[in-house]
Order: sequence, then structure tokens, then C-alpha cells
Amino acid sequence: MNKILHRSTTLLTLLLLASSTTTFAAVITYGSYTHDTDTNIVIGDGLEWLQWDVTVGESIDSIQSSLNTLEGGGWTVASNVQMANLFNNFDFGLTFDDDENTGQFATTGIQYGTETGADVAFVSMFGDTNAAGGNTSVDYGEGGYHPSSAYFGHDIDGDLQINMALVYDDYGLPRGGFTGGRAYLTNDLYYMSNAIATKGIALVRSDTSIPTVAEPSAIALMGLGILGLGAFRRNKKKNSHDLNLQYANTASV
Repeated sequence: MNKILHRSTTLLTLLLLASSTTTFAAVITYGSYTHDTDTNIVIGDGLEWLQWDVTVGESIDSIQSSLNTLEGGGWTVASNVQMANLFNNFDFGLTFDDDENTGQFATTGIQYGTETGADVAFVSMFGDTNAAGGNTSVDYGEGGYHPSSAYFGHDIDGDLQINMALVYDDYGLPRGGFTGGRAYLTNDLYYMSNAIATKGIALVRSDTSIPTVAEPSAIALMGLGILGLGAFRRNKKKNSHDLNLQYANTASV
């Protein structure tokens, strides 16, 4: 009896310890974008984005060796088209274009108290790159400075320079007052070797949760065509034979 009681007590203790260390994932959503906090992936509009705070301190050049190893691989650096679409889908109040030579920004304003909106959701999903780089933000009001920033671009014009994206919520200033939140896409000001501890690299890949249907090859289509033609000829021959037989039977009556 004592042994049974001891074993029951031990099992109960283990269960309590397990339950006390279990964490539950939260799912952040904004528009068509979702982020399961158990992962480093943001999903939306047919793409997966690696959180920007995962790659802080990297450059476009240095990240190339990790594109097929990070989080299952298959990553590419986000293009200007993909970044413009991302910012437009979050609806920061400006229609961003995909020209790598233009700098664009939208001010999201000041919202005192409880923080909501596109800029807050964006940083929550893509990560605070300032904190990931080891910087502690002093809170002078409105929660302090928490940006999400990353390099991106494919250098279409061949000038060996790429762009930078930045989103932050409103925050208080050391001498008083506040500055509004902002969503910012720079023109191509940065070299591919640029690496800063508080900036990541914007990486994308196709959404792996969407099943892909393989298209039939030309050979398979040709094979189906041949089979269909063969079946058609057999049916034609059979029908002709049946008609002849029917005619012969009628003639003999």
C-alpha cells in the first residue's frame, strides 16, 4: 500500500512539474497575416517571412550561406515588390511603390495609452530588432522605442546597393514630448556588406502550408492522348462491326 501511495505521489508531482513548465503559444493576427509565437515565421498572402529579429547583425552578403539552413531553408532575400506588397497589406496609410530608388514613409501618429494598430502589430510579428541586437530602450512614455528593421532588395539597377525597411510605434522623448510611429522604406542607400546589430535581413519563401498540385508533364499528356485515341479507334471499330452484323441479320430475314 505504501509503495502504491509513493508511486501515485511521484506521478502527481511529475505531472504538476510538467504543467508548471508548459507554455502555450499565442497566435498574433493582423489582416491576412498570422504569427504563431512558438515559431519564428510570419505567414501571409502566400509567403512565409522569417522574423527580422532572428537575423540581426547579418548582411545581405553574409546571409547567403544560411539561406538553405535557417528554419528548414528555401529562403530568398525579399524583393522590392514583395516588401511594397507587405507594407501595403498592413495599410500604414500610404501606398508604397516597388521602385528601389525612392524613399517612402508613412507616419502612423501618436496613440496614448493602450497601443493598437498596424505599427504595433507589425513589430509584434516581425520582432524588436533593437532589443534583439542588445539595446535596451528607456521608456520615456508610450512604452519606449521598439523598432523592427531589416535590409532587403535585389539591386535591379546594378548599383550594388540595397534598401532598408523600418517600422516603429510612437514613443516618448528624453526631454519630453512624443514622436509618432512610422513605417519607412528607404531608397537603395546601403551596401550588401552592411551589417548592424539592430537590423536584420528580410527573408521570404513560399508558404509551405499551402499544398502544391504538380502539373502533368508533356509526356504524361501525350500518353493520355495516345490512350484516348486508341480507345476511340477501338470503339469506332466495334461500332462498325456491330452495324455490319446488324445489317447482315436484317438482310437475311
